[in-house]
Amino acid sequence: MGRLFFLASERDYAALRPDRWAAEHPEHIREYRVEERRDRADAKQARRATRRRAAAR
Repeated sequence: MGRLFFLASERDYAALRPDRWAAEHPEHIREYRVEERRDRADAKQARRATRRRAAAR
């Protein structure tokens, strides 16, 4: 993530959190990135499940 530059008068830092910013600006969210994250999480979960099954034997 790039650097964030704040105005001296800006104090609502909570509104700049990624989850809140995304909720307020859905038009700027790249759907393919959301899908990529979901695919990576699914693959990670599958790998861990495979390792757990192998370790249980």
